[in-house]
Amino acid sequence: MSISSDGNTGLAKDFVRYMFTGDNMVDFYLSYPYAMFPAKEDLFQNTKYQENLPDNLKEMVPDMALDILSTSNGLGMVNGPFPGAGEFESQCILGNGLIKMLSDGYSADQAVDYIVGELEKLL
Repeated sequence: MSISSDGNTGLAKDFVRYMFTGDNMVDFYLSYPYAMFPAKEDLFQNTKYQENLPDNLKEMVPDMALDILSTSNGLGMVNGPFPGAGEFESQCILGNGLIKMLSDGYSADQAVDYIVGELEKLL
């Protein structure tokens, strides 16, 4: 999550606290059509995370995944359900919509219009 210094940092802190409560972070990682590797090592041991991974990735967690993360500066989507997925991720299009709501006073409708406009540029 990106936070600008003049944005609503209180809301961002509340969101981070929420994400690290209970299984909320696990639910987030499992919400993608492809598995995401958690940033926290202990999340790899979470039974819910392990049981809900796609079968072809279960053998990677946690050993191979932790090895990949230990030698990586960052992971990003380079391929996905549509050709612009890598661009979509690297430009933080969804995140920027939220930032515009928090920092620039965008309504939810305006943020959605912004996101759709940015997606259309990629397609």
